[in-house]
Amino acid sequence: MVNYIVRRKQTIEDIISGVAKKYKLYPLNYLDLYLVANDLVPATHLLIQNIDLRGSKSIGKLIMPNKEILAVKRSVYRVIKNRLGLYCTVTGVNIFDNLNMGKRKTHADMLFSISKNADNQYRHIHAKDDYEMGLMSGYPLEAILKYGKKFGEKKWEWFSVYAPLHKKISEDPYAHIEQAYLTWVPESADPNTGEIGSASKQKCIEYMNFVRAHNPELAASVEKCFVNKYKGGFYL
Repeated sequence: MVNYIVRRKQTIEDIISGVAKKYKLYPLNYLDLYLVANDLVPATHLLIQNIDLRGSKSIGKLIMPNKEILAVKRSVYRVIKNRLGLYCTVTGVNIFDNLNMGKRKTHADMLFSISKNADNQYRHIHAKDDYEMGLMSGYPLEAILKYGKKFGEKKWEWFSVYAPLHKKISEDPYAHIEQAYLTWVPESADPNTGEIGSASKQKCIEYMNFVRAHNPELAASVEKCFVNKYKGGFYL
């Protein structure tokens, strides 16, 4: 009698989890990729960090491309394009010395544009301003319109908006757990309550409910990251 091993067909969750583990993606970067794959966000950026270039002979003179960068590009394309069916384009490469080796460049970061279709890919790559980039990133319109506007001497940007919330959220991060899914600057924020604007809060809840239902492992990772951040733990 022959015993056959039946392999379970890999799901989107399995494939993206593999990408996240292989390239050590931060939970929010993993989240963005997952949301694009499930049609909840038009496009996103995927950042692959600290690619080791020391096996390449070209990096000392900054001659591009070198074999490690090409290998990562092919690997990411193979998964994102062929297995997930998403559009994927390299939009930036930063080569740097991560080991204090002087002129020798040891590592690189690569930035990819990821989207579900060709039109979204083009619009994401060629976005002319924050408004267009916000739309292609799936941010709430209210938040997009408020971003960068001046109030007093400051601009409505991440630090000026979110820093005042830190104290209130730190009292009980679980009371604001939907904000774990916040990857943009909300249209408003109340330091007295720790609450963000209704449009942004609703979008966070939408993402939270979807991810909790379909990918509990990712939800746990994203939410743990948020709680640790406000409880003084290490931010992964």
